[in-house]
Formats: sequence, structure tokens, C-alpha cells
Amino acid sequence: MSPNGDASSGRPLCHCGVPAYLWNSWTSANFGRKWYGCVNYKKPGDCGLFEWADHEMCIYEKSLMERLKDKEEGMRVEIARLEKLMETESTKYKANMESQFSQFQLQLDLYQTKEKAYQSREKLYQAALVFIILLLLFYVCGYNNNSSCEMC
Repeated sequence: MSPNGDASSGRPLCHCGVPAYLWNSWTSANFGRKWYGCVNYKKPGDCGLFEWADHEMCIYEKSLMERLKDKEEGMRVEIARLEKLMETESTKYKANMESQFSQFQLQLDLYQTKEKAYQSREKLYQAALVFIILLLLFYVCGYNNNSSCEMC
């Protein structure tokens, strides 16, 4: 630990007088290494503190970290591809469901129209039957001046 550090946290003190922040390096040369820097790094008030918190990695560690970084990037690309595929498939599914709903609605409308036509036809048949019965009664009772007609 550096002589100007914070004994309770094990972190060195910034030139600002506060405990430094532990950062991770994302550069190709030092990928995965930890370093101490100002809490205001890349912000106004950055005092410029930089101190490695770990040892330099050996070639094996660097290659391992690079492979992990590549795998992570591959996973990010795959996630993005799957999200796009999911969005596309969701859009297709929604369009298909809307199409099926429209077809169902048309079939329902056709059924309801046929049902109304059937009911109208049924009423027409009933009216025609009543008319025929009235004609028969009129014929039997009206033209037959026979006073012996029991129905009249």
C-alpha cells in the first residue's frame, strides 16, 4: 500500500484527498487489469491519479482475458441477433394473429348474416302459412253461403 493510502479500505488517497476508486481496464493491452484512479476520472476535477492495483499479467493471462473479451463480444452480438429475430418473429406472429382474427370476424359476420336471413325466411314462411289458412277459412266460410258451416 502506498504511504498516502487509506488504511481502513486499503485504497490509496487521491490527490483530491479522498480514497481513490478501483477501476477495471478495458484496453487491449491491459484488458482486465485493475487500477486506482481519481473518483472524478474523465470528469471536471480529475486530479490525474493513476496507480496499478495488481501485477502485470503474464502472456497466458492476457490471452485468456482476450478470449473472454472475444466471447463476451460474441455473446453480445448473438444477443442482439436473437433480440432482432425475436422482434421480427413477434411482428410476424402479431400480423398472423390479426389476420386470423380478421378471418374469424368475417366468418362470424357471415354466420350472423345467414342467421338473420334464416330468421327472416322463417317469419316469411309463418306469414305465408297464416295467409294460406286465412284464405282457406275465407274460401270455406265466405264463398260457401251455407249456414251450416260450423266454423263460421
